[in-house]
Amino acid sequence: MNFSKQRNRELLHASVLFLLLGGFPKWAYAALTPAQQTTNDLDVVAHTQYKNGGLLAHTIMNHKNPTELEQWVLEATPETLGPIFMTLISEAKAFDAISDETDPTTGQQTQVKTHYTQSETQTLQQTAINRLLNWMVDDANKKSTPPVSQLQFEEAFMRMNRFGTISKTPGKSYCENRLKMDNFMAIGAQRFFGPGADSVRAEYRQHTAFLGARMDDHCEHREYHGRYYIPGGEARYKGEGL
Repeated sequence: MNFSKQRNRELLHASVLFLLLGGFPKWAYAALTPAQQTTNDLDVVAHTQYKNGGLLAHTIMNHKNPTELEQWVLEATPETLGPIFMTLISEAKAFDAISDETDPTTGQQTQVKTHYTQSETQTLQQTAINRLLNWMVDDANKKSTPPVSQLQFEEAFMRMNRFGTISKTPGKSYCENRLKMDNFMAIGAQRFFGPGADSVRAEYRQHTAFLGARMDDHCEHREYHGRYYIPGGEARYKGEGL
């Protein structure tokens, strides 16, 4: 990887952390080239804020250059992906999204507001999660490099927190975050995207089974502690080390 690309990744990662604390840093924005300053990848960074999963999902699903975004995701560090996944499984809430669209006749740009109900937001966030995982699986299959994508997935799930940092018990963090996402994806909110909404959850299970193949056997899930039911269940890491 050349220096400029590495520098760009570092700036985007730093931006995620600063945004989680309150805003896009001007020093990071100024350090980017004019082309980088206008790229919609910054929109992804800008919406990676706690409890802003709907806006982040809307940006992912309506990105003007999905190929560019896909490459950005595949090159993202686990420290960046962890907070993104954390944001996407935050509580779904109704919201309004403002998008710039170009009139095909006049060429003028207009702002279009899209309202999402709570159930629509839930499905939107689930679909965005599945899109990111689908890119990771496709890349692994195209390049015949499953271990690379699996490692990116594992380490991202170990870092699903505001700072993208790894805990002293990464195995436990991985198992707990896998369960949190499974619970979030299991919610059948509304077929906002048509009958395919159910298939999104089915694809998610396939994607995570592939990406989590090396670690999932070390996770133990249970719904009861003695005689007491645990809402959402709890996860325990039973592997060695980590």
